[in-house]
Amino acid sequence: MKKTAIALTACAALTLAACGGDKTLTKAEFTKQANAICDSVNKKVDAAGEKVTKEHDPSKDMAGFLKAAVAAIAPLADEGATKLRALKAPEEMQDDVDAWLDALESDTAKARKNPMILTDDSAFEATDKKAEALGLDTCAS
Repeated sequence: MKKTAIALTACAALTLAACGGDKTLTKAEFTKQANAICDSVNKKVDAAGEKVTKEHDPSKDMAGFLKAAVAAIAPLADEGATKLRALKAPEEMQDDVDAWLDALESDTAKARKNPMILTDDSAFEATDKKAEALGLDTCAS
């Protein structure tokens, strides 16, 4: 389950703690606030993953397990993406932040369409690299 949670964490890694308001943040402020959002989401994803693992045995029904995991975790990704988009990134980072968030949302949509994608270790690698390039290590799985 940890693998499933980690895979969607990149998508979900974006919730709770959004600040920012109308003010454009400095790079340090943006990085700190975005990583805090991701940390909070990671904790929620872990809790959701534990619940799914208790309710579904992947050794008996992997497809059902992955479907339940996506159903539990994808809404966290959506909520997180909304909160991260609310942060006002510095102008010099904005295009890269938008590209990263677009990739996160695309990954979530792919997982909803085909939960089996979560078994591919490289499925979210490009999105994770975008987060790391922004200094958002907590947001990368």
